[in-house]
Amino acid sequence: MTIGPLRQRLSELQPFLSRNGFDFEKAAALADEGSARRYWRVQSAGGSAILCLDLPFQIESSDFVQIGRFLKKEGAAVPSIIDLDERGWLLLEDAGAESLDSLYRKDRQAGELAYTAAIDELARWHRLTAPNVVAGRFFDFDKLWWEMEFLFARLDRLSDRLHVDMRPSFELQMFLRSVCEHLGKSEPRVFTHRDFHARNIMIPDPSNPQRIVFIDFQDARMGLPWYDLSSLLYDPYSDLTMEQRRHWLDYYRSITDRRPGEDGNRYYLQALQRIFKALGSYLFLTFEKEKPFYVHSIEPALRRLEEIVLLGHFPDTVFLFVKDMRTLHLDALQDLAQRIASPA
Repeated sequence: MTIGPLRQRLSELQPFLSRNGFDFEKAAALADEGSARRYWRVQSAGGSAILCLDLPFQIESSDFVQIGRFLKKEGAAVPSIIDLDERGWLLLEDAGAESLDSLYRKDRQAGELAYTAAIDELARWHRLTAPNVVAGRFFDFDKLWWEMEFLFARLDRLSDRLHVDMRPSFELQMFLRSVCEHLGKSEPRVFTHRDFHARNIMIPDPSNPQRIVFIDFQDARMGLPWYDLSSLLYDPYSDLTMEQRRHWLDYYRSITDRRPGEDGNRYYLQALQRIFKALGSYLFLTFEKEKPFYVHSIEPALRRLEEIVLLGHFPDTVFLFVKDMRTLHLDALQDLAQRIASPA
């Protein structure tokens, strides 16, 4: 929903904001991400807050509200809900404009402190006893394999659209299926954020980088701890080196008593599945939702996958697919994204 339609409903929305001292006249729209929710930063004499429009919406069945209240009660680093309305309006504590990836690019020392704080907080989440809304849904085989089939469908459509063959081989599909089968029955299953990347970790005060706030947690579910950790360390939005990824993997293991080798190769298996899933999302958002700025995440995702394949000692069929995507098809994908961004 854009500013224009919102202004037409201002007579309804403004009283909701006014009772908390805010005014929509000075609202600033925040960056459009992958979800259907829309966000604005609104101002008052006492500071700022985030206005979220979440439709359709029911307070008692909203995952965001239920999980947010649970996490806040547990002392987790998430924004407070200032006010909400059953029409799908939420007023949230402002976690600031600085995300972990942007802080890390500006100030490596501060960024490293923030990464450490994020992994400390993640380890706390992984020890939580999940509420019913999370405890009843899992990263089981069906969910993990659905994410792979979603990627395959995107590649199939793009192959037809660009008249090139980007479809994964039968051998690769069967290998990924076996990965999902293994991960889907593995233990332990812990409370996972599910979308744990650097742009969902906010730094309210860059001068205090160890104070972090997690956002976009409403899709939390039970899964392996490696799902969140690999999502963060192999995040295509971030600029971590292989050595830094290994450092924070070792750090996570040290604070959770998870010893190297105790889980076989599950960290890299989960990283492979997780970044393939992210690749499918970037392809969908770029070419089907026509949000061409997501094309910039495709090459980093492919480079992350190349590293994961090598460190995980995965079959050549996986490496060759990823390499071909980067060296043979990436230019065509970028050209198509440019045509979407600047139609004739």
